[in-house]
Amino acid sequence: MTKLKTEQIVFASLLLIHVGYIWIMPVFLTQDGPSHLYSSRILLDLVATGDPANYHAWFDLNTQLFPNWFSSILLSALLSIATPLIAEKIFISLLIISLPLAVRYALRMINPTAAFLAPLSLLLANSYFLIYGFYNFQWSIVFLCLFIAYYSKHRHALAPVNVLVLALFALLLFFTHPVALLLALALLAIDFFRQFPALVREKQRRKHSLRRMLTLIGIALPALLLFGTFFFSQQQSDNAILTNNRSWENLRQLLEASHLWVFTTSEKVILLFMTLLLCAGTVYALFKAARPLSPMRKNLLILVAIGLFVYFCVNDKLVGGAYLTVRMTCFIYLFLLLLAATGEFGRRLRTIHLALSAVLCIAMLVIRFPFQYEIGKHAQEYIRQAHRIEAGKTVLPLSLSNGGQFAGKTLSPRIGIFKHISGYVSASGKIVSFDNYEANTQYFPLRWVSSRNPYRFISVGAPSGLEEVPPAVDITGYNKRAGCHVDYVILWGNSEAFKADPRYRSLKEQLAKEYRMVHTSKNGYFRLFRKNENATE
Repeated sequence: MTKLKTEQIVFASLLLIHVGYIWIMPVFLTQDGPSHLYSSRILLDLVATGDPANYHAWFDLNTQLFPNWFSSILLSALLSIATPLIAEKIFISLLIISLPLAVRYALRMINPTAAFLAPLSLLLANSYFLIYGFYNFQWSIVFLCLFIAYYSKHRHALAPVNVLVLALFALLLFFTHPVALLLALALLAIDFFRQFPALVREKQRRKHSLRRMLTLIGIALPALLLFGTFFFSQQQSDNAILTNNRSWENLRQLLEASHLWVFTTSEKVILLFMTLLLCAGTVYALFKAARPLSPMRKNLLILVAIGLFVYFCVNDKLVGGAYLTVRMTCFIYLFLLLLAATGEFGRRLRTIHLALSAVLCIAMLVIRFPFQYEIGKHAQEYIRQAHRIEAGKTVLPLSLSNGGQFAGKTLSPRIGIFKHISGYVSASGKIVSFDNYEANTQYFPLRWVSSRNPYRFISVGAPSGLEEVPPAVDITGYNKRAGCHVDYVILWGNSEAFKADPRYRSLKEQLAKEYRMVHTSKNGYFRLFRKNENATE
């Protein structure tokens, strides 16, 4: 009982510290998070509260069944009861709590004494992907853990209610991220093919095996049909499935988890110790394993092998996606953690592992704090300008400091942390913001009206022109298009480094011709321009 309480106290304390860390930040800024927030606000306004900014003139609802729906719906629900900043912090808090709890549940279903491994999952919860704003991907890890845990608990006797619950989890996985869904289906497929020997050789068990196979198909089929429809509608003929990532560099990055650091290379030390703990726990569990291996150990070993195959051999941009290789590392680490749970650890080893995990989690927060706090202060200064833009107007946010280049340093070298920060302003003021990148894809609930898509008609050179640093834009040409107009332009960042850049000089000329500066923030980084009343469209 004492040992159980110690593990519970440490785990609960780490959860509280991580949630508190989110709430003490002026703004817990992520790269894509503000854009998700803004799109969710539009979705809420269109569906529930009317159309206050004439959104229908700019956006179409994408009602197709595709991944990424989950976070949009949850954020919309939170925005109906809270301000954008509070809603986002509640959302992130739920995510930072849910993932370790789901991992802990899965660990305990595999082995009731393995809960001591759970704190290490906080490094996956508060990860590169969270700070990037890959919310749906993070939620997919939660639902995958719940799927594995529930299946592990009921796999020997799948009653109809268990089949229904597992099928619902599979559907939730589809509506968060398809990679997690495929891994859940792979787990079912392993047990499906395990029935073949009995089906062929053992007449007495043939009926049971056939029933088992049909049950597994019933769990997988609804989500599998949705995924098949999505995959074949998005996969391009020239988008190869297999590629070659097999190199010592890829192996080194996997072993060190070096691709998961965000603000400073000091984080790499924490991540290296994380992978060492994972590998040590897995090796120990396998070394102590009875022979032959249990079905659960075999399942997890196969899932690790599948993860490694995808990491080294599958195209990183499959089905129009991105970061598949790096995303797969999270699942490999997760399966190693669950595989370690199949072992029996003595009291001393459990205590050491628990203590080391807690130290790593706290150390990561300590290292990141000065970077995230300063980023939050800059974001707070940006958000305070929201009231200066009239409701119902259009705004073009442009950045000169996506990575937080201020005072001679870069706050976020690996992530464009300020790239979509205008989403906070847009979510607060019922305005149309032209840097809604989600609406320029097919994977989110909103799409730009084709004739007004700023990524097509404002960006110069490439669809991402308005997101580049410095931005490459044709505001004048867009204002001349029928029904198109940019009422406000936000210029964010330090322009000193771009005085000689032709893209920045072109931007200055366009602003001087059609706009006037109406506000500059105290630090000079936020400048707001309004269209001249006599400027022609």
